Amino acid sequence: MRDVISGALQARFLELTPETQNWPCDFPSAQFAKFRVTVGTTGSAAGGGKGETGGVPSKVLVASADLEPAQVQDLGDIMPKLLEIKAKTNTPIRFQVRIEMGDGKTLPPAAATNEANALLAAIKEGMKLR
Repeated sequence: MRDVISGALQARFLELTPETQNWPCDFPSAQFAKFRVTVGTTGSAAGGGKGETGGVPSKVLVASADLEPAQVQDLGDIMPKLLEIKAKTNTPIRFQVRIEMGDGKTLPPAAATNEANALLAAIKEGMKLR
């Protein structure tokens, strides 16, 4: 169910309401998650906002793509130029990362998940495959 809701959020068919706690969440916290149908969007761009995904304000531009590892490195290479644009124009730029592990048919091995989560936690506390 979490994957379906997260997909609808990323496709911008749904958005989180302001009172919603972070999404995705564990099962006991799911009772506090509230969503609404996004109005006036085509569902063609990735989401942003609270948690990992959500609605994007209408005057925010979004670039979204599935990247190969080399392309993630290329993005890191142009990061200084993007931050230069941000500073020069005083325009906010936010980066959101979504990492998916598995083929969607079977869960990845627990050892692989634990190893990946240890690496991700070194980047940002709370960043975890679930």
